[in-house]
This record gives sequence, C-alpha cells and structure tokens, in this order.
Amino acid sequence: MAGELRNVTVRREGEKWFASIQTRNNESVAALGMEPTLGIDLGLTAFAATSHGKLIEPLNALKKPQRKFKHAQRAVSRKHKGSAHRNKAIVRLGNTHRRIAHQRADWLHKLTSDLADHHVVIAIEDLEVKNMSAIAKGTAEVTYKLECRGGRVILVNPAYTSRTCRIKSCADSSSPRR
Repeated sequence: MAGELRNVTVRREGEKWFASIQTRNNESVAALGMEPTLGIDLGLTAFAATSHGKLIEPLNALKKPQRKFKHAQRAVSRKHKGSAHRNKAIVRLGNTHRRIAHQRADWLHKLTSDLADHHVVIAIEDLEVKNMSAIAKGTAEVTYKLECRGGRVILVNPAYTSRTCRIKSCADSSSPRR
C-alpha cells in the first residue's frame, strides 16, 4: 500500500467485520489518449444514456435471488417472535439483503471505473439527488475517479437535456421525441 495513511474505518455488517483503509497518494494518472468527452443522461427506465447512443440498463440484482429472498422472508414470518429460530431466520434474510446491496454497489463501481478509464471529461446533469431515486448516486463515484485520473466532471443544467434523441432508431423516425 503506497501513500500516507489518512483514515481507518472498521464496521460490522451482520456477522462480518470490514476494515477500510484510506491513503493519500500524490501521483496522478495522465489522461492522454482517452476519448475527450462523454455526456450522460440519467433516467428511470434505463439507468443512463450516453451521448454516444449507448443505453446502460440497470442491474436487476433481485431477479436471480428472488426465490431465495421470498423463502427467507416467509421463514421469518412463520417463526414466533423472540425465538432463537426467528433470530436465525432474520440473520439469513439480512445476509440476502446485504448480498443484493453488494452486487449493486459492485456493478456501479465497475461501471463508473470503466467510464473514468475511457473518458477525460464527462458531462452529467446537475440533478437534485434528494428529489429523485437513488440511481443518481453514481455521480459522486465518477467524480473522484475522474479526478484521480486527471479528468473532470462537468455538471450541466438538466433543463431540456432529455429531449435530444440519442437512439438511432429514434433519429430515423420523423416525429420529434417528447
């Protein structure tokens, strides 16, 4: 591990303990040879759409473990309150919740790292995150990753940004997108 130690955080999630170590490294990666800019439009049906016409679909982390998740919820509801078996079932349900949350966080981390690796400047809508769903969380991750790589994030006024057609099939149609 290189750099000056800045912070150590120890936390417990369920039955597991985690330690996060934060260091400061003054080296920066040159942003040479990367594609210069990318615009990202965050949405609710598709996670995001890029200015290059690519739609980024959200991770459906609940689809695969849904059967296991339902089984764990039913197991909790069938147990008597305060019993040891109910406590074990609650721990199993919590582990399922955590696994899904970790899958989503991992997907978002990989997506933002890939975007930061290939683009020097990324323009993102300056949205009020509090007024929207949690999908806009990725903005903060892209910002620090781009700064570490020598790039930057530009926040754009969100007014009328979704009116531009970014899908080829939409561009071929004669009617304007609303």
